[in-house]
Amino acid sequence: MSTDFDSLELRLEKPQLSTRGVGLALFVAFLYLLFYTAIISNVEEVPLLAAFLSSTLSTSIKVLLLFGSWYLIIRELYEVSGWVKLMIHVFTGLVFTVGWFYSYLWIFDLLFGLEFLEGSGFLEEKVWIMSSAYFEYAITFSVIHIMDSMKKLRLREQQAAELRELSNRQQIANLKAQLNPHFLFNTLNSINAMVSKDVDQTRDMITGLSDMLRYSIRSFEKDRVALSEELDFVRQYLELEKHRYGDRLKYSIALDEDLSNVEIPPMIIQPIVENAVKHGIAPTEEGGEVNISISHDGKEMMISVEDTGRGLDDPEEIRSSDGIGVRNTDEHLQKRYGHQSKLQFKSLNPHGTKVWFKIPLGGQHS
Repeated sequence: MSTDFDSLELRLEKPQLSTRGVGLALFVAFLYLLFYTAIISNVEEVPLLAAFLSSTLSTSIKVLLLFGSWYLIIRELYEVSGWVKLMIHVFTGLVFTVGWFYSYLWIFDLLFGLEFLEGSGFLEEKVWIMSSAYFEYAITFSVIHIMDSMKKLRLREQQAAELRELSNRQQIANLKAQLNPHFLFNTLNSINAMVSKDVDQTRDMITGLSDMLRYSIRSFEKDRVALSEELDFVRQYLELEKHRYGDRLKYSIALDEDLSNVEIPPMIIQPIVENAVKHGIAPTEEGGEVNISISHDGKEMMISVEDTGRGLDDPEEIRSSDGIGVRNTDEHLQKRYGHQSKLQFKSLNPHGTKVWFKIPLGGQHS
């Protein structure tokens, strides 16, 4: 499994105009136009039609100048640092204010004549009106920058989550890559122990190993396999070990029928079973049983492996042991499903060990 982390590099993309954004901006501009019309008509006692025409002209000029400022600062200078943008805004705010004021006067003079503004206070209160326009510019771009920052934050969080997911997948692939040679090494050791004892059994074990290797290689290319396939693999492994241990090893597999087609990560049960055989059954002269049980409560599936072997004083030492199989399985489960799916260990009375874990069903059972 290969992972292209460069494709999810956290980067800032050039802002684009959207239909929704333009529509929202025009709607706000229209509300502003109506508000400004009401102010001029009532406070300055200007006829409603004249106030509306004046507001339409003023608002149109402001919208065009604000769009130009947005295109320059937000879109074209999107990679510029915050302090530099602030200084640019100070300058463009002045350009916006002066440009709006004198463009408005020039166009108004062409259309209606400046005599219509006499007595309205527009010319007499030029400083206050221009200061108000500068404040409007500052408020507008403060809102734009806040919205842009929130959008970038959401994008960063999304990309970070995708990076974590890909990182987990890469680590899971690495764990699976370690499990395959680990499994092969241990199985070859079992076959090696039988070579000088029984040629026919050795031949059968090699055949069984071939089938298991085919599954191992096939599963490496898959993210999930049917539970029934995984259990067939475990059963083949146990039969292989029975050639070595004979009647000292017994096993059983109990499976709820409606779980057969549930998909689980491949090679997730066999390392636990192998650990039970190697550390539970093998060290005892009388041997013992390995019992695999798989059940569910509708939401979670519980997979448990019990052995009647020698047991452990502290079952948790399995997690920190040098064995690759169980440790990697534990890491695999936690990376895929979270801490709630980590391996659990328990000593059994009078002897033996139980190892189990739970994984969410996600509506797979039927």
